[in-house]
Amino acid sequence: MANLEYMLRHWVLTTFEQIPIDEITAEILEPFLVRALEVSADRGRFSRGILDMVMDFAVRNGIAPANPMRAEGKKSEAVPSDG
Repeated sequence: MANLEYMLRHWVLTTFEQIPIDEITAEILEPFLVRALEVSADRGRFSRGILDMVMDFAVRNGIAPANPMRAEGKKSEAVPSDG
């Protein structure tokens, strides 16, 4: 669990901390996901999963209008999902 928290705090949050969550788009996420996959397949899967969860939370709570991780026609092929 400590590794998960470290990755969230030091990699994901530091990348997106200056962008309001309701302004995050698939176009903003794509380069981040590509870089994550370049580091490792595990980091790519973690990054895709955590961003999907965070954006789902934002949508459910009225913070963001939609989850860009699930944008029609913009699904990243750079980082395969676990499914």
